[in-house]
Formats: sequence, structure tokens, C-alpha cells
Amino acid sequence: NGLIQFQLWNINEKYLFPNPFDKRFSGDEKVAMLAVFWDDADLTLGDGALWYQIYSEKEQKDIYSQIIFNRTNEEVNRCFYKNITSNFTAKWILKITWDQVLPVSFQKVMLQETNTFQCILTTDGTHSFAFMKYYNMSWSPGQRVYHRALIGYTNGEGVYYNDPQAMKNNTYGPAGRYRLHRVLGNTNRTGLWAYQLDPPININKTNYHRKCWRWYYSEPDSSLWEDGLPSCPCLKSQTTKDFNFIPEILPSFSSDLVKILRQLQGNGTTFQTTLPNRYAAGHRCVYDSEGYLINGFKDRYFIYDSNQDGVQNHI
Repeated sequence: NGLIQFQLWNINEKYLFPNPFDKRFSGDEKVAMLAVFWDDADLTLGDGALWYQIYSEKEQKDIYSQIIFNRTNEEVNRCFYKNITSNFTAKWILKITWDQVLPVSFQKVMLQETNTFQCILTTDGTHSFAFMKYYNMSWSPGQRVYHRALIGYTNGEGVYYNDPQAMKNNTYGPAGRYRLHRVLGNTNRTGLWAYQLDPPININKTNYHRKCWRWYYSEPDSSLWEDGLPSCPCLKSQTTKDFNFIPEILPSFSSDLVKILRQLQGNGTTFQTTLPNRYAAGHRCVYDSEGYLINGFKDRYFIYDSNQDGVQNHI
């Protein structure tokens, strides 16, 4: 229905918002959302489809992916050069396309009256942007009760924005709310809108998001160092009899810190490989109270001596 919701990695709640709010975004929302073209759509009718593709800087395996990154970088630097201190280089891109989507209707469906639009979300680990391109917006009034398509965003913490285009009294006219493909967007291009989604950042403050991204992209691919690591047995009882595994060893000087980090990955009884592979990597296996495997982690740096220094490498 043209709405994107943002959730924390450890939350899997599914919120259903088929229709935009009566009073648009107000700052009272508890969920971060981006309204690309939020209105009640029906993907079960006609040829309507929803497509998405994720692009990661580490996985630019073909010319098409490189083109996506180059174009995205160009658009961000063109539209937001006043808001960023250096040239933007995307680390991650999500492309979502609503293709030939029909509206929910209480009358005979007009299959030619479809909407096609797209959203590009991108980040460099510090700044985040959304680009919204409207290709062919052909919905008619029909017999729907409401005609209040919404464009804008809310961060779920009081910061929100309702695009003026979505508040026009003109709905289906040439420059109306439902004819975005014919309107000059805030990028000075027809049918193209762009938002910066991150708040202003104090350049004198350490940016841990960026530091994390830089570390991630400087790390070698796991396939280069996980060779020879045994798989986790399915049951704890099997692990206790397998000489390839021993109970997890925690460093004596910072075991509390490591325990906290481990709890973020799930509680349970943890075993580790008895010996590292030739790259000094290891495998950890976590079992629940009934002895069933609930998770397995391959670690590039591994602890085999409780007095071993350099716990930061293992984190």
C-alpha cells in the first residue's frame, strides 16, 4: 500500500496500516514510517506486483549493480550537497517497486487504472536518504470513500513531515495528489521526490554507526577464513560427546563484557570448537534448556586461553 515501516532488528511485530491516518502524520506515531504513496491498494487484482532488491557495497558483482550505486551517489550528491560535508558514497541500497498496482475498489475494476512507482533507500552509515519516483499514476476516484493518499515520513519519536503535494485540494487533476508523475518534485525533476531521513549530526561527536560500517567493510569475506570449521551438532547431548567441541572459554579479565555481548545473540549453553582452524577462527554453538541447537556463530577471532589478551578483536 505504498508504506515502508522501519523496525529494530530484534522486533518482528507486523503492523497493518492499509489506509493513511485521518490527520496525516502528526508526531504521535510509535513506528518509523516512510509514505511513498500510502493509500489502500489491492495486489490480488490484475497484474499488480511488489518487487524489491537489496544492493550491498561488498556485493557489486555485476555492471547493473555498479550502475545502481553510481546513479544513487550522483543523485544524493546533486540533491543534498548542502547537507553533507563530503561526497556521499552509498554502502547499502534497497530498491522497492510497486508495479501496476490497483486500488481497493467497491465497483467493477478498471484494469488499466494502475499505479507504478518506486522508492530507493540508501545509506553510507551516517546519512540516509529516500528517493521516490512516480512513473504512471492512473487511479481514478471510483467509488472509494477516501481520497487522501499520503506522502512523507515520521521517525516514530515526534519528528515528521507531510509533503505539501499530498495536502493539495486538487486530487485527480493534472497536478493533483494522485498525478505525481506529472508534477515537478522537490528535486526539480518531474515525478521525483527525495528526503533526507537522518537528523543533523554533530561533526565533533564520534559516529559509531560509521565506525561500525567501516569495520564491516574492511573485514574479509567469511569464506576466506571459515574453512575447516565443523558444523554444530543438532543436540547438546551430541556436542558433549564430540571431541571437536568444548564448553565456551571466557576471558578472565573481561568475562562480564563478553557475557553481555553473547546475550545479545541469544541465551543458552554455549560450546566452542576445541581447536581453531589455520586462520585462528572458531565456531560457537548455542543450545536451549532442552538441549536443542538454537544458533551457531563463526568467529574470525577466537578465545582458546582465558588469559589471552585482545578481547576487542573477539567482540
